Amino acid sequence: MSILDDYLKDVSDQFLDTQEFVKVTVPCMTCKREFSITLPSQGLRDYKFGKLMQQCFPNLDGNMRELLITGICGECFDLMSEQMDD
Repeated sequence: MSILDDYLKDVSDQFLDTQEFVKVTVPCMTCKREFSITLPSQGLRDYKFGKLMQQCFPNLDGNMRELLITGICGECFDLMSEQMDD
């Protein structure tokens, strides 16, 4: 289950139907920095019903998608990858 799945548990379809965009704030589980991401409601609906993250939010860079999936920001993810390579 992704971080975005957790967020969407508490969001009603009615709410998504009344908003064009939704601002989601996600803390990195590693460094604790918070990131605010504005997402299109249609993309959130599509994701909620099973589409892939990259299909729902094609304009998000890989780091932001990773944050929404794992809760780890791009900088921390890169550091973890470097440590695993050593």
